[in-house]
Amino acid sequence: MTITITFDTAENCAAFASATNTSVAAAATTATIGWEKLALAKAAAGTTGFVQNSTAVEHFIIKGTVTDPALNVTVVDDLGNSFYHITTDQGLAVAAVVTSLDPLEVGSLSFAGVTTIDGIDPAEDVADPTSSAGQWARIRVGSGYRPLLASYTFYDTLSTVSTPEVFIIDSGINWSHPEFAGRAHEDLWKLSDATDFSDEIGHGTMVASAAAGVNIGVARDVKLFNVKIATASRKANVLELGQAIDAVIAHALTNPNATRIVNASWGVPKNAWLEHKFQQLLDAGICVIAAAGNSGIDVAAITPAGMADVITVGAIDRYDIPAGFNNISPSDSGLTTNSGMRLDLFAPGDGVVVAKAAGGYAKASGTSFSAGYVSGAFAQTAAVREPLLRPVLVPLMLDLATPDALLFEDDRFSENQNRLLSVFGNKHDKGVALDLYLGAFNENATVLSGNFQMYINPHGAEFILPDLTWTYTVEFEDAADQTVYSPFMSLVGTDITVTKPTVSLPAGEKLKMVRFRIKAESDRFELYSPWLFFFHSDPDSTEDLTTDITLALTSTNSTSFFISWANSFEMYVVIK
Repeated sequence: MTITITFDTAENCAAFASATNTSVAAAATTATIGWEKLALAKAAAGTTGFVQNSTAVEHFIIKGTVTDPALNVTVVDDLGNSFYHITTDQGLAVAAVVTSLDPLEVGSLSFAGVTTIDGIDPAEDVADPTSSAGQWARIRVGSGYRPLLASYTFYDTLSTVSTPEVFIIDSGINWSHPEFAGRAHEDLWKLSDATDFSDEIGHGTMVASAAAGVNIGVARDVKLFNVKIATASRKANVLELGQAIDAVIAHALTNPNATRIVNASWGVPKNAWLEHKFQQLLDAGICVIAAAGNSGIDVAAITPAGMADVITVGAIDRYDIPAGFNNISPSDSGLTTNSGMRLDLFAPGDGVVVAKAAGGYAKASGTSFSAGYVSGAFAQTAAVREPLLRPVLVPLMLDLATPDALLFEDDRFSENQNRLLSVFGNKHDKGVALDLYLGAFNENATVLSGNFQMYINPHGAEFILPDLTWTYTVEFEDAADQTVYSPFMSLVGTDITVTKPTVSLPAGEKLKMVRFRIKAESDRFELYSPWLFFFHSDPDSTEDLTTDITLALTSTNSTSFFISWANSFEMYVVIK
């Protein structure tokens, strides 16, 4: 059933339509909406009248009580916390005397992929998930500032203290896909009339693969839970969505100290009952990650994305621009990420490769998948220190996000929203990172020294595990150099000193490049600096080697140790 709203001006009508993704005619002063947008309409500027277009009896969830018998309210169920499931044919009148009124059926439940719920599997298949197209999304969030990593790889020495749980409340997950081979998983809850937990639509499998897929996901040490809220023929109503959330909370009560993350890559128009249920998740210490949505509207109009304590994720394209706001290289995906001040974080979502429920891979677009990357990254970070990180996981991950890495060209985003998801735990091995030139020895330069503290950026390790004690050593690229040159090198704290080697070079060799890096080790981590190098010339030679050194430097991808900048050189992290 519908409601007709009248506005004082066409401008106010158009503003409401734009804010709520409602279709109206040009220059119209009226808009027709479903019950799910009534709360948004009542808060809109310039409304002058509301007309209920039918007197059929309908089901609602209200907050508050109705005493006037003329409103024909029948209480079906007391839902607790002053919420009631009712029926009435006077919904508009009831809405005027209660705190909130939401329709029971949520026909507007929308998965946040660009394609529709009935055809979420895209047509553009991708044969190889390890190709550049398949890898760009997770490489981007693993790289921080450009230049990007050569690949996204977990160290073999990665170890964790726990397995955080990620609940994919979605259309189901097909665990038989190779992306989930070896991944811990469990089916938790499904619609009562769903035949099984399989993904009949495709969306849930895609989101789960972004979170923790073997080849395309960002997390490894997590457990995925399947919470199925849709089949090919129908989507959950509001009460069923609440039941799904209740199932997650009931599971959480079995071990309240574990880290748990709920991924909601879907949304409905602002809904008081669902916000109450999501708040129960948050009150139980469960982190909620929500997709911002893809229609370019303000997330404030959407549940759960518009909630203050939910982490709401927008999408970027591979050019580091919020999807749909790119005037340089416009995307053809049809995705325009939602915006608004409740947007917390960005992650790739335009043309990312995800797993298809029927098998294989496809390129897809949507903030749904951006949220999936964030859920996986949050869980992977928690795995190294659970449960100690649990109370601070959200502020920690927002602090660890890479600031000012994105290109904002629109005033709908603020500078403090310029935060790109950063993943903790992948191998930081930047194939294009510059080496650091320490210098060369001559009669006037007999000692080379410097502090490498500015190059120690353990990508959050020290913040996540602040009590670690670090031991620093020198590791040579050529193992044979260890015996020859280590006597001339010393480390005191984060200061390195190299004295002029007194050993002779092999006959006929005038100049030698000695390459090494600093290794910082604790009981949980190994950290590696970029490669440093210096030139050693034969101490018995009096030949001027300036030209030789210059030529040697031209063949290196390097910069001076003393003039480079910290953000360009991150320590490479191994979790032990």
